[in-house]
Amino acid sequence: MVELIDFQRGNVVGIKIDGKLTEEEFDKIASFCEDKLKEFQNIRLYAELESYGGMSPKAVLKDIKFGIKHWKQIEKEAIITDQQWMQKVAEAADKLFPNVEVKAFPFEESKWARKWISE
Repeated sequence: MVELIDFQRGNVVGIKIDGKLTEEEFDKIASFCEDKLKEFQNIRLYAELESYGGMSPKAVLKDIKFGIKHWKQIEKEAIITDQQWMQKVAEAADKLFPNVEVKAFPFEESKWARKWISE
């Protein structure tokens, strides 16, 4: 399940993902990001991953294509999760994509994550 999270800062895309991300759900997220990019030069991503179960193969391919197309337009990414492996993925992503500042936060620090992504 995917739910959009409203942020006061206009260029922040907030999403909550619970379970496995399907192709259709990824399309919803990508469409929302594309709309924001029509309005703002750069966006920031805030993602709460409760019981994240990965992505369908088609969603993975679409994610890669989206990332390649827009990697210069994403400034920051906050990953909120208590899953250790996802926190490690976020640390690796921060090193792999030098133009995108990526940080992982546990759910107990989601207040700080919201502040960080909005600054």
